Amino acid sequence: MGLSASSYSILRLVNRRATIHRKESSLSLQRQALAKETRLLALERQEGVSAKVLKWSNDGGFTYKDITYAGLMNPSLLNRDDLHLITDYDGKTVVDGKFKKYAERISPDGRPGAEWSGETRLEILSELTGVSKDKIANQDEALKNCYVQEENLAAANSKKPDPSKYGRKTSQTELFKTAGINSNNTKYSVASLKAAMLKLKTHLGSTENQEAFEKALTQALTPYETLTDGNNGAFGKRVSPSYQSKDPIFEVDMNKWMGELIGAYKANGGEVEKASGKEYQNGSGEYNLVWYTDYSNYKKAYDAWEKEYNSAKDVYNDAVKSKTTEFTAEQESLIDFYDTMFKAIAETGWTLNTDINDADYLNQMLQNNSYTLTRVDRTTVYDPKNKVILDENDYTTSIASNMSKIVSVTDKDAENQAMAEYEYKKSIISEKEARIDTQMKNLETEDAAIKQMIESIETVKNDNIKRTFNLFA
Repeated sequence: MGLSASSYSILRLVNRRATIHRKESSLSLQRQALAKETRLLALERQEGVSAKVLKWSNDGGFTYKDITYAGLMNPSLLNRDDLHLITDYDGKTVVDGKFKKYAERISPDGRPGAEWSGETRLEILSELTGVSKDKIANQDEALKNCYVQEENLAAANSKKPDPSKYGRKTSQTELFKTAGINSNNTKYSVASLKAAMLKLKTHLGSTENQEAFEKALTQALTPYETLTDGNNGAFGKRVSPSYQSKDPIFEVDMNKWMGELIGAYKANGGEVEKASGKEYQNGSGEYNLVWYTDYSNYKKAYDAWEKEYNSAKDVYNDAVKSKTTEFTAEQESLIDFYDTMFKAIAETGWTLNTDINDADYLNQMLQNNSYTLTRVDRTTVYDPKNKVILDENDYTTSIASNMSKIVSVTDKDAENQAMAEYEYKKSIISEKEARIDTQMKNLETEDAAIKQMIESIETVKNDNIKRTFNLFA
């Protein structure tokens, strides 16, 4: 009976050990699954911390802003320099629910080539800016008047009298020839210079400029009259005879001296112009002297022109003043922005996307090139023939990654979210691993105890068998 009982006990303990081993095997598989889950979780975290997001920068990436639909489609820091529209693959402007109601009034079906003018334009601009239609219309007329008066001012300016019709011009070369001066000869006396200048005065005759020329001669000759032996003047030096001589000789750079004469003539009120294609510098180069031989008639024509020009200028300045006082700077900026934007919508067409205000969604659409950005450059020109102002938009479309104002930076929100999710999920895995470790440890302890019990029973059983055989021996 004892042997049977011990055999049963051993069998029961062996079965228990088998159960423990199955549980240990199951827990080991669970442990492996958790290890795999940890590796996958680490990869997810790496993807999150490496995620990139597109940002808008007006200073080459030094600072940047989130790219949002509201920021692009309304005056903001994102488009303070130039307007950029969100466009789809067909080049149509993407609008949200807010702008849809305006876009439909321009092009009901979203097709390109619609008109942006008249009452529709005035009504939409008024609703978006808060400026009355009448004020916007008045500003349009004020701008048109500015162009008209600018055209009138240019026409008045073109009537300025031509001095050549009332006088003549004398070149520096002609002055040398008339005065009998050889520019290659460097030695002249003061008397010979005066005689040469007298020839010039006689040749030029009585003109309105004679007084200025005489003063210029005096100023140009004075430095040589007082120059002592061996000392340098501005354009030459006294060489012989001594300064007590009544007619000293000077070594003179005649080209430079003539330049001094022309400069003095201009300083005394004479009219001088640079010779075509030549520059005067340090006494070199050529000037033309302008002589009015019929100055009284020139002055009469000039005064009449000046009166007409000043009158046209006053009218133009009044037109500019009227334009600049119609709106505040902020109102004018708003009107210009929406005027340009809705003209683009009319010309390129539009498409609706109600999700476009989601910044993350918009960023993804730009990153995968489903949407592009189109820069709009507006040029305003005046057609004088038809007396109308023409606003012309020029469009440049590019994928976001090719734009100089778009920078790709680490997505801090995605990084923080990835780290938070990693820490949370890792804590759950760690908790499961801890439970498995505890269960494994308990099973190992129980298995070791059962093994010891089996060994003890086996020892008692063997001793009993041995004693039994010895009894019957």
